[in-house]
Formats: sequence, C-alpha cells, structure tokens
Amino acid sequence: MKSYDFNRFFSVFTFFSVFHYCWPAKIIKRAPLNTRNAIGNELYEEVFYSLDLEERDYFGLQYTDQFNVQHWLDPTKKVAKQVAIGPPFTLRFRVKFFTSEPSSNLKEELTRYQFFLQIKQDIAAGRLQCPHPLAIELAALTLQSELGDYNPVEHTALFISEFRFHPEQDEKMEIEILDRYKACRIAKLIISVRKPIYFFIYRTVNVHEYGLWTVYAKNDWFFIVDIVG
Repeated sequence: MKSYDFNRFFSVFTFFSVFHYCWPAKIIKRAPLNTRNAIGNELYEEVFYSLDLEERDYFGLQYTDQFNVQHWLDPTKKVAKQVAIGPPFTLRFRVKFFTSEPSSNLKEELTRYQFFLQIKQDIAAGRLQCPHPLAIELAALTLQSELGDYNPVEHTALFISEFRFHPEQDEKMEIEILDRYKACRIAKLIISVRKPIYFFIYRTVNVHEYGLWTVYAKNDWFFIVDIVG
C-alpha cells in the first residue's frame, strides 16, 4: 500500500491511491497546517477533499507506531501527539468500516472505487482469502474495469503477468484469468448493468474474511475484529 508522506508544514500534500498502479500521484496546494497544532480532523479534511469523497465515515487514516503496531488516527487529537515517527508523518488511507449491503449503502461511485481498490489490494496481499474460482473471476473483473473489453492483439498471457492479483499467482492462474477475462465480453450485457467495479464488490461480500481485521496483542495473542456494518 502506498503511504501519504506529509512535509513538515503540510503545505503540499502528495496523495497516492490505495492500490499503487491505479491512480497517479495527485498534488494539492492549500493553506498550510502547522504540524505542532494540527488535529486529526484537519488532516482528514485535506485527504477527503483531495479524493473528492462525500461518504467519509467508511474511511480512516492509519499509522504505525515505534513498536510496529497499527493505529487509526483520532480526529479529535493533535497529529503530532499520536504519530511518534516524524515529521514527516507517514499515514495510510484505507477502508475502516465495510458494508454488508454495498448496493444500497454505497451511493457514490468514488466510494465504490475506493472499496474496490482496498479489496483488490487485500486479496493481492493475502489478507482476504477467497476460493480459487472466485479469485479468477475477481481478477477478470479487475481487468474489465481497468482495460475495457478483451483485445486479442494487446491482452496476451504475457500482458496479464504484469498485474499482481493473488499471492499464489503463477502462469497457470494467469491463463485462467485471461480465459475468464475473454468471457467478460460475452457476459458484457450482465456486467454492464451493475458495472465491473460494483459487481466486484458485490461478489466479495460473502467471502468469510470480508471486513475482518486482525488485531495483535502482547504474548502472541491476536483478536479478529468484525468491522462490517
């Protein structure tokens, strides 16, 4: 996952997407924020403004402390009091609360796109494990959403290998993904009704680990937190 690196006075913000190859860097110049006084909410406002997000309650900024423990940035407290490493401070923008009913709860296209990026990254990193046939289908939907219809001249197995969809991806899996991608054009009428990104999110809702977050504690204990609403 790409991180947000904020310079000492927050005068220039460089934002990257949740999944690095989908969006280019976006530079926003706004009124400077002093790192000694800025509270979390001010930083959230800058990020949401840069991404043009209206449905903000689903997302958060995450940082890692000096003990390699991850935390969510508290909007009511000063950034400098929470993030011990910096300046510059490094935070990660990600989905904080997942929804079990994306069709009715996710109203904005940009919100759905951020969910799509987060889920796609979680699958690629092995945090969200799904059955092999579903992983193939989701990879094909990703290609359909990002590249459009299958083109036999451009979209070869070698071309597919440039993308990373799954931690166990190999040549055999890439050929399966390519074959499923070809089928997306045949099923275009069905997919176009909901659009590939929406269909991608819809297909992951019933995966067992969807919306689960592993929280590690002392003495090698860990807890599974359900963050689906």
